[in-house]
Amino acid sequence: MGQILEEGLFVRLDAFALADALLIAERRNAIRTVNFSNKQFVDGIGSFERNYLGALGEVAFAQYFGLPSNRFIAAGGDGGVDYTLNGRTIQVKCGSSFHGNKPDMIFRSKDYFQSDIAVLTRVMNPVTIELVGCISRDRFMRDCRTKNMGHGAHYFVAAGDLTHVDRLKQPRAQSAVLA
Repeated sequence: MGQILEEGLFVRLDAFALADALLIAERRNAIRTVNFSNKQFVDGIGSFERNYLGALGEVAFAQYFGLPSNRFIAAGGDGGVDYTLNGRTIQVKCGSSFHGNKPDMIFRSKDYFQSDIAVLTRVMNPVTIELVGCISRDRFMRDCRTKNMGHGAHYFVAAGDLTHVDRLKQPRAQSAVLA
């Protein structure tokens, strides 16, 4: 297991966690290339790289909450649910902001937010992942704004408006702040 760094909500992944993320990304990419080839996204990140960044975020989330890594792979995706924690379904999103700014919690469509909670992560360097914050689906739908990302309007909530992920440690009935 990697270590949880004390100075903030950052998770340092060890070699085993990195290998796990790499395996997950390779398997997801193999399925997705059948449908999408290895297209480049607007920010210049290819589909394998995007899968790897997402897997790093998921592995860091799992490590922080003491869960096994989600190795489920399906051609149609995971349906927007990566984990279940304290009775809530969780979708882990990984922002690709490498220039110092925290990424926003972004969904291309409101319909893509299918879990109870979304958790935003950010890759700080090859082994350190930040758990930026979380938001409930209801609160996202109520508070989101639209922004043109250069390839159409997307829905977002700024990183600073997210709730600390430690709130997810509370049982569902005690966490009204996520609503």
